[in-house]
Amino acid sequence: RRILFLETPGQPPLGAAGSRPPSTVALVGPAGGWEPAEAARIQAAGFEAAGLGPRILRAETAAIAAVTLLQALWGDLS
Repeated sequence: RRILFLETPGQPPLGAAGSRPPSTVALVGPAGGWEPAEAARIQAAGFEAAGLGPRILRAETAAIAAVTLLQALWGDLS
């Protein structure tokens, strides 16, 4: 599964992504967020959009939050 974390409002939560996949690639944007054209290209390459909630996190914090959520949903933290 390929997940693109977007900071824009209205993104589906990560929990809506379904059952545990055999592997996951997750992209977290740079400081300042993804440019719309960047996000469109990444989604065209097969990444599904997801959000980390209503708050905008720093890039390094968002990466840690994303991995923690992935482990809690599909990994060894359940």
